[in-house]
Amino acid sequence: MNPFKNLRYKKGVLDGVYKHGNYGWLGKIRANEITSTLLNKFRLRIDKEIALDVFHSHYLLDLSKKRQPSELLDALIKPVEKDRELRYSTVFNELESKAFTVFYIKRVYEMLDDASYDSDGGDSCDIANNLMNALSGNGTPNVPDGFKSKLEDIARNAYEKAKRDTEQAMDNVKDFCSLAGKGRVELSLGEAMTLMEVTGFRDILELYRKIGSIPVGKPKRDSSRGIVNGVTKGNKVQNATVSSLLLPEELFYYKVATKQLNIRAKACEVDEDVYILIDASGSMSGKKTIWARSVSVAILRSLYRSCRSVKVSFFNDGIVNTHDFKKDPKGTILDIVCTNSYGGTDIDDALIHADDNIDGLIICITDGEDDVSYRPKNRLLSVMIDGENDHLRSVSDVYMSVTPNAKGGLKLVKIASKSL
Repeated sequence: MNPFKNLRYKKGVLDGVYKHGNYGWLGKIRANEITSTLLNKFRLRIDKEIALDVFHSHYLLDLSKKRQPSELLDALIKPVEKDRELRYSTVFNELESKAFTVFYIKRVYEMLDDASYDSDGGDSCDIANNLMNALSGNGTPNVPDGFKSKLEDIARNAYEKAKRDTEQAMDNVKDFCSLAGKGRVELSLGEAMTLMEVTGFRDILELYRKIGSIPVGKPKRDSSRGIVNGVTKGNKVQNATVSSLLLPEELFYYKVATKQLNIRAKACEVDEDVYILIDASGSMSGKKTIWARSVSVAILRSLYRSCRSVKVSFFNDGIVNTHDFKKDPKGTILDIVCTNSYGGTDIDDALIHADDNIDGLIICITDGEDDVSYRPKNRLLSVMIDGENDHLRSVSDVYMSVTPNAKGGLKLVKIASKSL
């Protein structure tokens, strides 16, 4: 006999109405993610069992119930269960189902809140307040007969708006994954919600698509050993081309003596790092930061198959954050899309930081006109947006001034690909 058979961890155990719903450890994880997102993003405290059953209403294939839902929950899940079009995309689609649950509960709560301030006053206000408390797990989930039709209207309107919100969120997720594009990319619910808050995401995506990317491999350097990399002149007989070996003997030895013999050039690939510095100061707000982020994504995508270390840092008065694209492509692109612009500009500090952390090429994208005195030991490609900085020009190996549009972005990507 198993002595642990009848033991159960009671604290935090969830229960719900669906026969095939998961209310165990997986259900807890889902409920925690949904309710924590509602709390962190919208400041709403929602009962975990209500949130989980709303999730099950469009996630489960079999909607059989083991008990009758409360009047509040019944009003919430009815329009969802009846919509085959919605369930066609959300059944067994965890992220989309979670996103819809968050948007739907948020919309219902907002409409109940509006109803609680109804100019007619009376019992409707008290009922709406009680139902909001019930959503939070504190009120009574009973709905008086006089308010049932109003709650049905609220649920229906909230449901339609939540569908549109979810569709937009899933489009953002799909487009983001196409940007990150390195293996299988999966976003969490919180990350999907964050994308919804980024006002310039669609602009970044649209500009990136206009700019495009140019595939770049690893850089090559001449070497006595390595892969064949074209034809050159020299006197190494062992590397002579077939046409050289067919030359008359006297002419052959003459070309060897004068180092004019056609030989196979050889080169080896070099592991050269790339460090992209993006100005995130307050002056970059608007079209400048959208352009800088778009071209940064284009450069990263150009390096997609190179397998070399590519680091990205935002900077203002100091380094804001740093990512390694090779190790964390999703986090790098997410940071590029989501980081806000604020503060001043210290280009010297950013160059010193990048110079200490790589051996290769630094790409600095800025609109800063402050003095720059530090000259990196690594190669520096500087990009000045809508202006000039002679100090920055003097310490750069390649310097360019651009207009923040698709033409300027394509120009940078082409120059960067040659430098890479």
